[in-house]
Amino acid sequence: MIELVSVSVRRGPALMLDRLTLSLGAEVVALVGPSGSGKTTLLRVLLGLEPPSAGQVSIAGRVVSHDGRVDVPPEERNVAMVFQDLALWPHLTVHGNLAYGLSARGIGKTERDRRVAQALSWVGLDGKAPRSPQELSGGERQRVAIARALVLDPVALLLDEPMGSLDVALKSELLDLFARLFREREIPIVYVTHDPREARRIARRIIVLEGGRVVQHGSLDELVLAPATPFVGAFVRAARGADA
Repeated sequence: MIELVSVSVRRGPALMLDRLTLSLGAEVVALVGPSGSGKTTLLRVLLGLEPPSAGQVSIAGRVVSHDGRVDVPPEERNVAMVFQDLALWPHLTVHGNLAYGLSARGIGKTERDRRVAQALSWVGLDGKAPRSPQELSGGERQRVAIARALVLDPVALLLDEPMGSLDVALKSELLDLFARLFREREIPIVYVTHDPREARRIARRIIVLEGGRVVQHGSLDELVLAPATPFVGAFVRAARGADA
């Protein structure tokens, strides 16, 4: 449902993605790698915020970008994104944050209200619709951000370190909830994280980027058996150590 073929991205002399080829089906994958490995650039390409300098990107069976062109703009891709800072609109209520994208698509009020209530129920925020984001806890804001993405019924979901600012206990609680929600969606879900515990719990496949290339992918057990690079080795050791 997502396919990248020989995708490269150059910014001046810097090569951010280097002939990257990758296929994602209806699965949850954790995207990991050292700083500067190309993780954020890959998300920007999938969103349509940045064209590939070379190569082709297809989502849900249609070419959306190729060879320096964005063929399908971000607003027409139906790819949802949860940013690291969550990007909730402070001037809107929880309901308003979720309903905004639906309204932009021309969905009527009755159906908007139904879908907003359903999405808030998915994340355990029944009764929170009238609140403003400032009235919520950090964990509740995380849930709103996930609900806002899922309410759009996207063809793919991207998450850029969405729990980087949470403490360990709250992160653990939300990981259980989000892992269950994600398994129920038959779409590609790409979860960027630096935390091996998150990768282990949220995804069945881990994709490791280094230098703009996929250097290894597979389950945690597969990466443990034969780590391809020193970074992969350190990452899987940290993930296994989290079980102790």
